[in-house]
Amino acid sequence: MNMEVRRYTARALAWILEALREHDVPYQAVGGMATGAYGADLRFFSARDGRWERQHIDYASSASVRMFKVNIKVMLKDELIRYKSSLGREVDLTDIGQMISVSWPSAQLRK
Repeated sequence: MNMEVRRYTARALAWILEALREHDVPYQAVGGMATGAYGADLRFFSARDGRWERQHIDYASSASVRMFKVNIKVMLKDELIRYKSSLGREVDLTDIGQMISVSWPSAQLRK
């Protein structure tokens, strides 16, 4: 991640945390963000290959989804399904099944 992206990410995270604290919203960093907080690289274990791989995130390619009356950018659905498939955990396979069974209205999902 280049320095400019790091700077914008830090500002955005500070703003988000300020809003959560101001409104007494409980939160906790989990998964990749939690491991990154402890100094780990963004990587995942590939069940298919049986080895750890760096995670490559294309921030320029995302979908806009409305959640809690707010539009947020999320990883593209196909990319997320590929990622969760490579993890191969039961919880990820359950997530994939639920994501596939949900049909998003076009107004809800914009690339």
